[in-house]
Amino acid sequence: MEHSIKAGLMITSASDYNMEICRGANEACKELGIELVIFFGGSVDPNVKFVQSSDYQKANVYAFANYLDLDFLVIPASSICRTDQKTREAFPKYFHIPVVTLNSQIKDYPFVVYNNKKAVYDAVSYMIEKNHCQHIGIITGYDRGVTAKQRLAGYQEALSSHDMLFEEKYILSTPGYNIDSGNLMNKWLKENPELDGIMCVTDDIAYYLYRELEKIGKRVGKDIMVAGFDDKPESTHMVPPLASCHADASFIAYLGIKQGYDLYKNGSTQNQYIDAHFIPRLSVDCENHEETEIGEFILFCRAEKESNEYIAQGMTQYVFDNKLVYSSNYQKTVWSFFTYLLDLSVKDCTKHYVYQQIGDYINLI
Repeated sequence: MEHSIKAGLMITSASDYNMEICRGANEACKELGIELVIFFGGSVDPNVKFVQSSDYQKANVYAFANYLDLDFLVIPASSICRTDQKTREAFPKYFHIPVVTLNSQIKDYPFVVYNNKKAVYDAVSYMIEKNHCQHIGIITGYDRGVTAKQRLAGYQEALSSHDMLFEEKYILSTPGYNIDSGNLMNKWLKENPELDGIMCVTDDIAYYLYRELEKIGKRVGKDIMVAGFDDKPESTHMVPPLASCHADASFIAYLGIKQGYDLYKNGSTQNQYIDAHFIPRLSVDCENHEETEIGEFILFCRAEKESNEYIAQGMTQYVFDNKLVYSSNYQKTVWSFFTYLLDLSVKDCTKHYVYQQIGDYINLI
């Protein structure tokens, strides 16, 4: 009987970030035809031995990975061991199976990580070059965490490369990435009224910052520029829409499973660095003209007598831009749908079978 390959994935909580990690890992496993086991064990406290952790339940959930005949394990180590590098480096050693780490570079283990520094560098540089900001602050969470340090380094490099002074007072460390730290923010903003730009190391921090800025009468995108990180779906619905660094959590998990599979099959694999990209929006006084651009594209194609199939392909690329879709069949179906709509004549639109066909396409998508 052929061996059924099993992958393990560890997550800490039912957050949006972790659900996206599960989505990406699940899609990769479906593509590869392998099983996925998810371990929901919470974060691991620093300065304790994992197997003797005072949090007995967490220790058992993760330790169970050693007894399920897994072929490899994917661990987002920076999420599980948030605040302590020593604990993070020790954690994978408790497992007797091949391990791939996400968003953490740990010696002797293959990894998939985002280039956090570059995206923050681009965001802060945008505030300096386009918004002419002179006093830019940064709000971090878990100031000892690797991810926070990388994003802080991007902030510092952007200031340095534009001959701007780095000032400690412009750094605010909060207890966590998605904890309401309104009192801390309010005090910090009042102590530094000259701030004209703020980089937030997550979109959640930016959400809380918006509320505090409103309380003191400062308009985001006008009186003060704000950027976040993660490009969560909610960021485009904030008022004004939040400029953010696009880093798809599902994509990094998808690649982590692929890398683990390669490790299992071949005994080795290549480490991967994935760029995150800064997307300017109205929170840095940048209007998004995508809708205008797609309209102009269609008008141009009509004037040039391009085929409906060509126009439909451009429309499909617009729909899926910067969004992770694992199934190419999905994009092909949307492309076919747009082509069908463009091929319709005015008189066709009144016919019953057309409504039926459109309904079939929508159900399929």
